[in-house]
Amino acid sequence: MSLAKSSLLFALGTFLSRISGLLRESVLGGVFGASVLLDAFLIAFRIPNLFREMLAEGALGSSFTKVYSQISEQDEGRARDLLIQGLYLFTLVSTVFCSLGVLLAPWLVQALTLDVDPSYRDALVTNATGLTRLVFPFLGLAMLSSIIMGALHQKGSFFISAASSISLNLGYILGALLLARWFQGWDLPWLRDSFGDPEIVGLAVGVMLGGFTQLVVQAWGCRERFQGFRTAILAKFPWSPDLKAVVSLMIPASIAAGAGPINVFINTNFATSLGEGAVSWLNFAFRLLQLPIGLFGVAIGVAVLPSLSRKIAQNNQEVGPDVMEQLEQGTGMVGFLMLACFAFLLVNRQEIVDLLFRYGAFSAFDVQQTSDALFAYSFGILAYGLIKVLTSFYYAVERTSYAMKTALLGIAFNFLGNYLLVERFEHVGLAATSSITLSLNATFLLLGLLPYRHMMSHKRNLRWLIWFMLATILAIGVQWGLSQFALQPYILPLGKVGKIISLLANGIVVALVFASLAKTLLGVPWSSLIRQMKGLRQ
Repeated sequence: MSLAKSSLLFALGTFLSRISGLLRESVLGGVFGASVLLDAFLIAFRIPNLFREMLAEGALGSSFTKVYSQISEQDEGRARDLLIQGLYLFTLVSTVFCSLGVLLAPWLVQALTLDVDPSYRDALVTNATGLTRLVFPFLGLAMLSSIIMGALHQKGSFFISAASSISLNLGYILGALLLARWFQGWDLPWLRDSFGDPEIVGLAVGVMLGGFTQLVVQAWGCRERFQGFRTAILAKFPWSPDLKAVVSLMIPASIAAGAGPINVFINTNFATSLGEGAVSWLNFAFRLLQLPIGLFGVAIGVAVLPSLSRKIAQNNQEVGPDVMEQLEQGTGMVGFLMLACFAFLLVNRQEIVDLLFRYGAFSAFDVQQTSDALFAYSFGILAYGLIKVLTSFYYAVERTSYAMKTALLGIAFNFLGNYLLVERFEHVGLAATSSITLSLNATFLLLGLLPYRHMMSHKRNLRWLIWFMLATILAIGVQWGLSQFALQPYILPLGKVGKIISLLANGIVVALVFASLAKTLLGVPWSSLIRQMKGLRQ
């Protein structure tokens, strides 16, 4: 399957998932607002998410995908055994981690709330501690899910892999709209004493149901891989040279992936010091940033990893010009798409936030604070997308130690940036520091490609860079002019309808500018980005 087709399938599934994710965030904002209860839930769910990012989504998922893809090229039986052994081993590992997480919940919450604003400390910490005990098993579901996703990606089932998170989003929505009211109506004393306010407990239960359903959907997508395996492998502790290779790759990768969770740990402590609402504003803004990242950056990065791993295996573990050409295609596609999204977000951030979230308890003040954070976050969107693709390359060539060193450098810079900016710019300073740190990380990952520079097309890459910058500046300028002289005086006063018209008009502007860019660079009639992508063959 071509890189473009794999990316498109993943992007389609991710698009549906992200749309349901936006609906989820809109429902959360309308039901809970930027409140202490939502802040507590976000902190509680962030704790297993930190470990998921470090152990499952990044390190385990990428390491398993690489080894599994290479073995599948040689022996389907060994690959099937590796899948079963991996699920067996990490079921045991996740059981231990989740048990420790439940027991250590008070200390974990305390570590994320070292400098909480006194005005809401008691309510925040009490609810967050109980909710952490309830949602920590999500880490186990995520670890098993990351292994199954590796099997799905190798067989080309990118759509199922991406779209399965719709189940999780539906769990959020069910929890907020239905279970929260049920639990609040019951108001059982033991429930409040054990886990926190019944309303937010209902949301947490919905999320856990959604996470379990997501795992079931993914397992169903590769059910044929579970048929005919040798049951003898379950009679002893799961360990084999193939599984050892996964773990060997995973250990340095976990350290590299740990930079993200550590940065979140630092950012959460700074955010809780700013008072009620700051955690929620940053969360809503970052969710909007993740929409294009998930659609394009993650989609291309996920498609690149098994493809690069197969090419390297076919080249006797050597990196050849064909490997670098595919990497350049991936980074070029990400640059093209991320800059288009940056131009759109930068100009339309307030209209987007207002249209999606200003319902119920989410006030105009919340809209302004969230859009300010989105403005700062948007400057890191290109770097974020590039990191997703470049990290896949480092996994494929087994240079995870370099990615680890780069990520660790970002931790120090993130802390320094927050220390310097948060006091003056509050939560916007946190978002700005995240963008700067992402850009620094992406820069060092690019510099790590220097040993392969003789296999790159420098002239083409420089040409792409110049045209990308010009298209971005032009798209921002035209949108700004259209908004100032046509949309703002006549269209935006129409309320929600006016905002929809404004977003559509500016979206068309961005599409036309970048469509012209594609035609200029490719030298072919441009009817759709899909047609362009389909021309990029593996």
